[in-house]
Amino acid sequence: MKTISIITAVVLATLVVWFHAYSVETFKSPTGVAVDSKGNIYLITRFDIKVYNPKSEFVREFHLFSAKSYTPKSRLAIDNEDNVIAADDNRIYVSPSSGKSYHITGEVRCKFGGLAADSKGRILIANTAAERVEIYSPKGELLNTFSKKTVVLKQDEKEIEREIGKPLDVFLREDRIYVTHEGGVTTWKYDVEKVKAEYEDFIGISGSCVASVVDSKGRLYTIVGGDKSADDEAVVEVREQDKNGKWQKTATYDGDPYRLLKNPNDLAINSKDDIIIADTGNDRILIENASTFRSQKDNYPTWKETFDAELPRIDNITQVSATISWTTNELMRSGVMFNPIVERGVAKSQYVMTKEGNEHSVTLEKLEAGKRYKLFLAPFGRNIPHFKGSRYWTFVTRPPDGKTVYIKLPVIALIFKNIIEVPEGIDAKDIPRTQTPDEEMERIRRELDMAELFYWVNSGLRLCVEIETLVIDDFYFEPPLGDYFYPDEEGYKKIKQIMKDKNIKLKQYDGVVILNCVRRYDPETKELVYDRGKAGDNVSSYPAIEGLSSWCGFSNNTWLFIREFGRQIDAKFKRSGMPEYPSNDSPVDDNYGKDYDTIASRLRKWGDRWLRMSFGKLIVTDDTDNDGVPDDDASVPLDEKRFESDPSKKDTDDDGVSDYDEITTRKRDWGGGRGVGTD
Repeated sequence: MKTISIITAVVLATLVVWFHAYSVETFKSPTGVAVDSKGNIYLITRFDIKVYNPKSEFVREFHLFSAKSYTPKSRLAIDNEDNVIAADDNRIYVSPSSGKSYHITGEVRCKFGGLAADSKGRILIANTAAERVEIYSPKGELLNTFSKKTVVLKQDEKEIEREIGKPLDVFLREDRIYVTHEGGVTTWKYDVEKVKAEYEDFIGISGSCVASVVDSKGRLYTIVGGDKSADDEAVVEVREQDKNGKWQKTATYDGDPYRLLKNPNDLAINSKDDIIIADTGNDRILIENASTFRSQKDNYPTWKETFDAELPRIDNITQVSATISWTTNELMRSGVMFNPIVERGVAKSQYVMTKEGNEHSVTLEKLEAGKRYKLFLAPFGRNIPHFKGSRYWTFVTRPPDGKTVYIKLPVIALIFKNIIEVPEGIDAKDIPRTQTPDEEMERIRRELDMAELFYWVNSGLRLCVEIETLVIDDFYFEPPLGDYFYPDEEGYKKIKQIMKDKNIKLKQYDGVVILNCVRRYDPETKELVYDRGKAGDNVSSYPAIEGLSSWCGFSNNTWLFIREFGRQIDAKFKRSGMPEYPSNDSPVDDNYGKDYDTIASRLRKWGDRWLRMSFGKLIVTDDTDNDGVPDDDASVPLDEKRFESDPSKKDTDDDGVSDYDEITTRKRDWGGGRGVGTD
C-alpha cells in the first residue's frame, strides 16, 4: 500500500502520473502524422518524432530540432525518397534518408501549418500568417506562392462572395493540390515542371476544418471540429463527387467505441487507403480503413434490437486464440471488432465476420500471450462506433510460459485525520486542536494492508487492490464533505479540489474511499473522545469513477473496506458487461452470514472472471513454475519470496498441497477473530 503525506503528495503523484508517459513505447499528444513508401508511420509529438512499422510496432525515435522549437501544432510530411520533413511556426526541418539534417527559415511573417512534398522533392506548406501556400526547393529557395481568400458562390440565383479562411493544411495527390482552409477545401491543378498551381474548385464544409487527405479513389477526408470544438464534436467527414461533379458528404467517423476523437490534428493515408488519424487529445494514432466509416444513409438499429440479452461467450482462451460465440435476434451476418487495449500508442482494430444465421461463433487467432483485448459485436456492414447502444467486453489471453497475470486496481483512500464533533453550546474556538496520534494512522494503514491481502488471496491471486492513502491533517468541526457518508455536490467538488491541490489526478484511480476520523469533544472531561461506532456506507453515483465508499476511520477498516468496496466492484463488473457481482448486500446463499467467510467464498467462486474486468491495469509478472503465484513482485500483497516458498517448485514442502493452494486457502485472522480456509 502506498502512502502520500501532506508534504510529499505533490512529488509522488507526479512520478505516478508521468513516469511512463514518455518512454519509447508510448507518446504524448501526436500533432502530425505521415507514411513513407514502406508503410512505416511517422508521428511528431511535443518532444520528438517516433517511427512505427506497418504492424504498429515501435522502431525508433529521433529529433529534428530542439524541444524548445516544437510547437503544439508541429506537422510532418515525407517525400518520395523517404526524406522526413517537419515544420514548426517559422522553420522547415529536413532529415534526408541519407546525409545531414538541415532547416529552412521562412519569411518574417510566417506561421507554418500542414505541408506536403511533390515528385521533385519540393516542399509545399501552408503559411497561415501570410494566408498563402508557399513552394520551396529542397534547399530552401522560395519558388512560388498561391492563395485564395474568397470564393464566389451561387445562392438563390445570386452570386455571393464568401471568405474561406486561412490555409491550414496541404495535401498533394498526383497533379492536384488540396488546400484545407478554415471554411472548406480548395483544389488546384498543379504543374510540377513549371511549379505552378491553378485554382479549380472550392468544397464548402460546415464547421472548422483542420486537415485533409484524398484516397486512391478520389474520396476526400477532412477533420472537422478538431481543437476549436467541444471534444465530442470532432469528426472526420468523407466526401465524393457525384455524376455532376458536385461534392457530397457520404460518411463520417468520430472515433472507436472506447473513446471519441478528441482534438484530432492531422491525417495521413497509406497505399491500402487506410486513414491514419493523429488523435491528439487522446494521445494515440488511429488506423481505420475507409470501409469502416459509417454511411450517413444507413438506419441503425439499437444493440438490444439486434442481439439477445445473453452475454457473448468467451471460451477456449489460449495464449494465441479465443472463441467468441453470440446470438442475434434475426438471421444476419454479424461480426467481432477486437484489438489489444493500450494506454497510449497505435490502436488498430481487426474485424472477423460470420456467415448468415442466428448463432454465431468465431475464433480469434494470432493473439499475443498475456494481453488484454476488448471486443465489440455488430451486424455485418455496420460501423460499431455509431451502432446505438454498442457495448464492449474484455478478456485476457493466457500468459507466456514462466509468467502469470493479474489485474491491478488502484484505489485512493482520503483520510480526514482531524474531524471534531462540537456539542451544542460549545464554541469550536475553545476546543483544543490536538492531532490524532500517528499510532492511529499506522493502525489504519495496517488494516487496509489486510484488506488488500484479503482480496488478493481470495480472488485466486487475480485481483490486486492497490490502496494509496492521502492523509488530510486539517481540522474540521463539521463533516468535511457535507455528510459523513453521503457527500453532497459541494463535497464532491471538495474531493476534486483536495486532489488537485496535491497534484493528484482523480482519473488515475479506479476507486475512492473516504475515512472520516471523528472525535467528539466531551465538555466535562475537556477531552476528545474517539467515535468508533459510526458504520460504513456507499455512494454509487460519484462522477468519473464507479462508486465511492465512506466510513469512520476509527472503526475496523479491514472489514469495512472488504464489505463496502464490494459494491464498487459490482458497479465495475456491470460496466464491463458482466453478470452481477454478489456484493455483501446480495441475498445470503453461502450459509456463512454477512461476514468475512461469505465474502471470501464469493470472491473464490468468481474464478478467472476477475480478468474480464475492463477496469484497472493488466500486469504480467514472473512465475517460474507456472503455478499462478508471482515469484517476486513487490506490487502484490504476497508472493513466493515472502511466503518463503521455492519459485521453481509448485509444492515446496512436498506435502501434496501446492504452494498456490496453501497461499489461497490458509486460515487467517482478518482482524475480527474470524477467518476462512484451512492449510
